[in-house]
Amino acid sequence: MVLIFFCFYGTAMIHLNIPPFLAGVLALGLFAAAHIGELTRGAVQSIPQAQTDAARGIGLGFWGRLVYAILPQALRRMLPAWVNIAAEMVKGSTLLSLIGVLDLLLATQQAIARTFLIIEFYTGLMVVYFIINFIISQLGALVERRMAYVRF
Repeated sequence: MVLIFFCFYGTAMIHLNIPPFLAGVLALGLFAAAHIGELTRGAVQSIPQAQTDAARGIGLGFWGRLVYAILPQALRRMLPAWVNIAAEMVKGSTLLSLIGVLDLLLATQQAIARTFLIIEFYTGLMVVYFIINFIISQLGALVERRMAYVRF
């Protein structure tokens, strides 16, 4: 939430008038990039040094070691967390309503203000978020199953 406010109000302090939608995309993008960067670093560092030594031993250069030896193994370790980050971005998008971006939550709140059907709209919103996150998790599980059979 702090990052969203900073991207919207902080950029206005330095005379950059960024629209709310762009500020929200920037904030969520920076948040996801930080998580994915740290995740990638951890996954690459978790590969045993012997794998790098073996790739060096067969004559691979830095990029060859990275592309053919390290990243394919690290990818298997990164996939579950990537799925979690994707679901987190869907849930984090609701915070964008704080800076005026019309998202699913804000649209639901506006509909509730007009109709006073609180339970019905929030139940529908819950079902929509569940379906989106369920699809993300099922796609992630499918990719993980397919990656389990791939030999690197």
